[in-house]
Amino acid sequence: MRRPSIRWIAPLLLLPALIACSRERRNDDAWSASQPLAAGTRLHVRNLNGDVRLVSGTSFRARGGTVWHHRGDAQVQFQVVRSGNDVYVCALWSRNGSCGPNYQPNYRGRHSFLGLATWGSDARASIDVVVPPGVDVDASTVNGDLVVSGVDAGLEAGTVNGSVRATIPGTFAGSVELNTVNGSATTDFPLVASSVGSDKRHLAGTIGTGTGRVLMKTVNGSVSLRKG
Repeated sequence: MRRPSIRWIAPLLLLPALIACSRERRNDDAWSASQPLAAGTRLHVRNLNGDVRLVSGTSFRARGGTVWHHRGDAQVQFQVVRSGNDVYVCALWSRNGSCGPNYQPNYRGRHSFLGLATWGSDARASIDVVVPPGVDVDASTVNGDLVVSGVDAGLEAGTVNGSVRATIPGTFAGSVELNTVNGSATTDFPLVASSVGSDKRHLAGTIGTGTGRVLMKTVNGSVSLRKG
């Protein structure tokens, strides 16, 4: 009787290990930080591959979580960096990454050769931040959603692949600009429009006579601004 070729047996022996390595793993409390943040501070949140969520609260707190499939991919680093009146919260995929005005996450996507030799990372990072009153927010990610709730100062929020949703106090007064390329831009504020795209992908105008500013944008996804 003809014996099975060793070249077919070897991959079968490796199959259970490969399946185990592909299972999703997560750590929702991989990192946390807190420090005083006074009104008038500008808070910058930077992510690359994952969601960003911000909610209003009495004091600043930040939490980072990770989701990964392959061993070693959970090595996402989180940092808080203060520079004058600016505070940066960042997710980094390498110890050589940079958190600050020149954000460098050093992310390399996962690649493989015949499903055996692999390099890079498929890890996703989530960032949750509690924002104190009077703190301006500038938040961004690339692959992920961005959700904001209750922030009462200036807001800039953007992603590339994902939706941007914000609920802010109904007392907000100032300028608003909402932009998307593939999706829709909507608000339930009584916006005095200065510019409205016919395809509902762009809204710009003012609410009341205040000096506040809201800028929300994405490329692939919807943009929504709602009264809290």
